Amino acid sequence: MAARRRTTRVEPEVVNPLIVKVARVGGSVQDICLNGERTVAAALEAAGLEAEGGIRVNGRLVDEKAGLESGDIITVAGRIAGGLS
Repeated sequence: MAARRRTTRVEPEVVNPLIVKVARVGGSVQDICLNGERTVAAALEAAGLEAEGGIRVNGRLVDEKAGLESGDIITVAGRIAGGLS
């Protein structure tokens, strides 16, 4: 009698895309779709921006490691130069 092979069905991981807005103060606003890592750093990389100044998500000051949810708005401020020399 032949041995029966047991098969295991592996379901692929379902990933729901995450859509956020990335805005540079005084610049453009981009809609960014993230399929993998869901952090501020990943969104900024996808938008082609660097965090030179403060980063806010929905008005709260955060760092690049902060997690994101669909619909979040990331605001990036550039460095502000000034003062007396």
